[in-house]
Amino acid sequence: MMLLDRREYKRFDIPLFIEIKRSKSDYYSVGLTRNISNSGFSVVFHNHDLNPGEILTCILKQPRGSVTVSFLGCVIWKEENNSRYVAGIKLGKMDKKTRKNFLEILSESAQVPAGSFRKAEGHNKEKGKERGKKSSAKLRIRKTQH
Repeated sequence: MMLLDRREYKRFDIPLFIEIKRSKSDYYSVGLTRNISNSGFSVVFHNHDLNPGEILTCILKQPRGSVTVSFLGCVIWKEENNSRYVAGIKLGKMDKKTRKNFLEILSESAQVPAGSFRKAEGHNKEKGKERGKKSSAKLRIRKTQH
């Protein structure tokens, strides 16, 4: 049995420190990303619980540079494991400059071209065909003469 990866973007295992601030408070925490893509990331926190549906302000800094990006994210899922919390964060919309800086940070950290974080050509098309595959039987209509 082959499992299909339904993700829109390829994920990269890039450990980056990321600051997370809850929307309606001054509380913030620092977490470490496990993997990250052009549409979201998973992050590990110690003793910090996030709730699905919660909107966060995320601040990502370039490890060896001066680029910093701030963007909104939404908690999609969370897991707790031995006082560690892992959460899946979906990225909010970014303007062009923020998206460019975000991709620059990912590219430098993963040491891959920024284009690697865009949609893979044919990635979803093939998977969509597999998921939505229908019977190849066709209805044939014959004209009969009376």
